[in-house]
Amino acid sequence: MNSIPFRASKLTRPTFEGTRCLTAFDITDILLKVSTLNDFYSTNIFFVYPVAKHILSLGIDARLKAGDVTLVNDIKQITAYMNECKHMGIRVLGPDVNESMRNFSANKAGDVRFGLAAIKGVGDAASQSIIEERERGCKFKDIYDFMERINYTVINRKCLESMAYAGGFDSLISFHRSKFFAEDSNGTAFLDALIRYGQLVQVEKSNAQQSLFGMGASSIDIQQPKAPVCEDWNPLTVLNKEREVVGLYMSSHPLDQFSVILRKMCQAELSQLSDLTPLNGREIAVAGVVMSVTPLTTKDGRRYARFVMEDYNSTHEFTMFSKDFEKFGNLIEQNNFLFIRGRVQPRPYKEPAELEFKITSIMHLAEVGEQIKELHIDLRLGEITHSFITSLSQAVAANQGSTTLRLSVYDPEADVRLRFYSKRHRIGTTVDFISYLDDNEINYTIN
Repeated sequence: MNSIPFRASKLTRPTFEGTRCLTAFDITDILLKVSTLNDFYSTNIFFVYPVAKHILSLGIDARLKAGDVTLVNDIKQITAYMNECKHMGIRVLGPDVNESMRNFSANKAGDVRFGLAAIKGVGDAASQSIIEERERGCKFKDIYDFMERINYTVINRKCLESMAYAGGFDSLISFHRSKFFAEDSNGTAFLDALIRYGQLVQVEKSNAQQSLFGMGASSIDIQQPKAPVCEDWNPLTVLNKEREVVGLYMSSHPLDQFSVILRKMCQAELSQLSDLTPLNGREIAVAGVVMSVTPLTTKDGRRYARFVMEDYNSTHEFTMFSKDFEKFGNLIEQNNFLFIRGRVQPRPYKEPAELEFKITSIMHLAEVGEQIKELHIDLRLGEITHSFITSLSQAVAANQGSTTLRLSVYDPEADVRLRFYSKRHRIGTTVDFISYLDDNEINYTIN
């Protein structure tokens, strides 16, 4: 295949009727024609990245709801691009053996689909074998059909385990992913039982075809193993398993349930703590999930710790010395969701002068959420319609809680502002309610 270098100045202006939204599929198709195809097909990881500047420079007069195929190997960059796609209304879906290609791709619905080869432990040969079998026959009907048809010479147990962790089989099953790893009364994991089942079916089919008196595959009657009864993993375990094999969270993010706190009550992201100069003298709050904890001891026997926290976009390592460790050490545990307040100030007795983030308080994010007393919605008079009132009422009714709902309505023509609060309804700052406000671009604050 010849390499076709990207040269924006050589491209002609595409023609569109009106100003329609471009989909991820449209842009992927366009960029396939102008990217360096040798690199495009040889890389293990590429991503659909927003290309407002590129597309506008080409003169495309359209609302941009799409992405540019960019070669990326940095998980942090991929996470940032995923967040950008989310803001633009483009869904980024996890791997699926019935739809994923080898690398990231855009499906017919305009969603970005994670590639099979980007799953740790799968690789090119296995992913290509699955795609070829799917295209040669048809989509896999269920997990048993999948196990009966795959090539076990290139797809091993580790590969199947990684795909299960990543959710690659979710479209084929009606049970929770955790059941793949649950054991029956004989101590056999369900995944191993499925592998033996698939291999036995293939052996029996081969024997039937070679037998002079064989009646073909239709005579094969091998009992399908049943999923064992077990407790489903909790959501955090599911997400952590995804991260193990993909490098990032796919189905959701563990901080989503606290997103309103991170966006409305935190004055900084963790990435900003790497350069404290702009924050000097300020009291700020940050939040995230504890990823790891390293307990340590000083020479004189006093305990302290280092711990790594992660928010949506970055990580930061904190060091908590003995006095602070005595106060807050019981909160510093892996997978805890924490809200940390502190002050950026010069470190005492340090020459030359050096800034530090001095922690003043730590709380569980769940406790912070319980302390949210009021949610204020700001509206302009022209925004209030019958359909808006109906949708807001439905959202409030579906998300009852303990937080007071206040509304402020402003009429710019009369320069009058009216304030109300609901005596009848108290709302919960749930993920669904906050998503409703964000999706409808409704301005709000919390106290």
